[in-house]
Amino acid sequence: MKWLIVPTQAFSADNDDLKSRIASDKKARAGFDDLPWFVKLYLKFFKEKVFVIHDEISWVKSNAPMPEQKKSLRSQVIKVLEKHSEARCGMTGTLMTKSPCNIIDPYQFLSASFFEDENIYDIAEQYSIMMSLRAARGRRVMISQKEWDKARKRLINAYKLGGEVQLNSAKFRIFKELGLREEDCEHILTSRTYTPFKNIDALMRRVQTVTMTVERKDIFDIKNDKFVYTPIQRYVNISEKGKRLGNELVKVGFTDNIVLGKAKALELLLRLQDLCNGFEPIENIAEEDEWDENRKRKIEYVPLGENPKLDCLEELLDEIGYMDNQIVVWCSRRNAFDSIEARLTKMGVSFVSYSGKQNTEEKKEAEEKAKSGEARVFLANPRAAAFGLNCLKAFNYMVWYCVGPSVEEYHQAQHRLLRGESKNPKFAYQISIRNSVEQKNYRTLNAGQELLSAANSAEIFKFG
Repeated sequence: MKWLIVPTQAFSADNDDLKSRIASDKKARAGFDDLPWFVKLYLKFFKEKVFVIHDEISWVKSNAPMPEQKKSLRSQVIKVLEKHSEARCGMTGTLMTKSPCNIIDPYQFLSASFFEDENIYDIAEQYSIMMSLRAARGRRVMISQKEWDKARKRLINAYKLGGEVQLNSAKFRIFKELGLREEDCEHILTSRTYTPFKNIDALMRRVQTVTMTVERKDIFDIKNDKFVYTPIQRYVNISEKGKRLGNELVKVGFTDNIVLGKAKALELLLRLQDLCNGFEPIENIAEEDEWDENRKRKIEYVPLGENPKLDCLEELLDEIGYMDNQIVVWCSRRNAFDSIEARLTKMGVSFVSYSGKQNTEEKKEAEEKAKSGEARVFLANPRAAAFGLNCLKAFNYMVWYCVGPSVEEYHQAQHRLLRGESKNPKFAYQISIRNSVEQKNYRTLNAGQELLSAANSAEIFKFG
């Protein structure tokens, strides 16, 4: 038996030839020649006698309905393996995190004909609440919480005022405005919380024949995990300067020192997070004769002076007692990560850092110090440490300082403390700015967690 172990990132390399083909021909698709050279060599030598196992197959996914050529190059290239292997298996603990559309590409990796009679748009309409955007010529997107709340309020008020007759009239008006069908309106009316997913049980039954589910309770002792799933909230107030700058960004899209770039919605989220973390983002503007439109924007982060989140973290570490308990601190923003390192050093805390900045040897050393107990605080970026890390079993506390928008990273990081035997209660804390983008981000993450729970009572999947 011969093995070829390939990191998923190898399929993410820039492929200028594939990009240009897709740009010039909407019907263009990834093919054998687009695979990494060593994968092609392996497949040519062994031909059809290849069994492909893909760990974390959920990395091959689309969150929203889109044509094949609009999907990530990684997804397109990995799915080519379906035609050039005898059998395939995928493994993941996060099958669906943001949308039922997440399920399509992993199962098409197993068999291109799995959803042969439906496309990604059909799946989206069947298993999520989709609305039309008039400004985008009727493009269909998953309903936002804002539109959900508005529609539910309209439906409830209509029923209160005129019973079934006025309720039906409200449903018709909502259909004309947002394209929500009657059953979607009923779903919204009868759901007290924002749950834009439907018929998930039916979807899971469809894939059951090729899915093997392994329940966490059969692998780990997870009797003491209550406060990992329901973190204890620690709210703090942002500084007055941070509040003013945040309001300017939201209202007009710029401050005296920075203008939001091309991806305004995403950058707004990041810049508001920076302000919550105690930093003002400042853009260095080049002189006119030095300006290069293709250059990478250079952003500096200047401390606002006060940093209530950092002060709260210090108080929390003392309260938990880091000399008696090891603590994981999750932080996704580089500037905040550096500030935590500086504060821990000032406090004299024995800690290790685990992020994209550390090389392989440094990461191994950090893991060993965590296992031995030498490191009392394990400061980590969820992107670098959330997947597969096993050195945190003895930790009983985690603190969410700053997290990104990825449900998958949040879910995976959440379970790092729940590997192995759980001898003591496990606790999680969230430090966030009250009435800020952070709270909205956590609500979005929790909605994704609900989709995971609705899709699978068991949280570890092996399917093939």
